[in-house]
Amino acid sequence: MTSSFFVLNLGQFLHDASQLSEAEFVTAHPDPCLLVEPFVAEEEAHLVTAMAEQGDGSVPFVVSIRSRQSQAHGYGGDRITLGRTGNNDVVIKSSDISKIHGFFVREQDKMSYVDAHSTYGSKVAGLEARPGQTFPLQDGTRLTLASIRATYFTPRGLYVHLNTLAD
Repeated sequence: MTSSFFVLNLGQFLHDASQLSEAEFVTAHPDPCLLVEPFVAEEEAHLVTAMAEQGDGSVPFVVSIRSRQSQAHGYGGDRITLGRTGNNDVVIKSSDISKIHGFFVREQDKMSYVDAHSTYGSKVAGLEARPGQTFPLQDGTRLTLASIRATYFTPRGLYVHLNTLAD
């Protein structure tokens, strides 16, 4: 896949992790990501990225956390928006996800999550995220975005996690 914005099912990442060294995997998948758990899809509910690649939510997906090339949402590359509308960097089309549900903030090699006054809220590592509150993320941090559950990983962290699953 040539696009840098993508949603792939977990099986494709498992395959890459089994065939590539850690350095090759990180080169092939350089962005931090969310491993999104399967969810009960509403009619027309699905994940979609900025490049319109999509999945239906019935199997785990890995979603890259990366800013769009265009600055349509008004944030620079250090803020990566997540929400249900198409102008977000990561789109989750579900009625309980807010138009702009939250955003990721990149500071050097660190990533944080901030809830953007979402209607049904966010939890990070089981803690309710107050709007505007910054939560540093580490490999394996669990996020609940309204009813959607996901786990945050760096590229290296995802590689390690996938190899643990394969054992």
